[in-house]
Amino acid sequence: MNQFEIIGGMIVRHGLTTFAGVLATHGYLGTNTREQFVSAVMLLMGIGLSWWQKTGHAAVVTRLAELRARVRSIPPVHAGVPVAVLTEASMAITAAKQI
Repeated sequence: MNQFEIIGGMIVRHGLTTFAGVLATHGYLGTNTREQFVSAVMLLMGIGLSWWQKTGHAAVVTRLAELRARVRSIPPVHAGVPVAVLTEASMAITAAKQI
């Protein structure tokens, strides 16, 4: 995650919490059920974005690196035949052609 993504995420997160505070202060978020739902969604979005910035992104990048390493450790195959077998067969064919 580069510096611009981190700073942008922080601005968005603080903007959401500030916006929710302004709405609550001016009485736009009252006791109505719909308004409570919107407030809860804004809160959860702020929490989710905070988690993503602090640990989520790093966890996903680490997991993807582990998966990439596992995939790269799998020996390549060609139509279900391991490369070592194909190499051996190719060398046998080459030797047979020289006879």
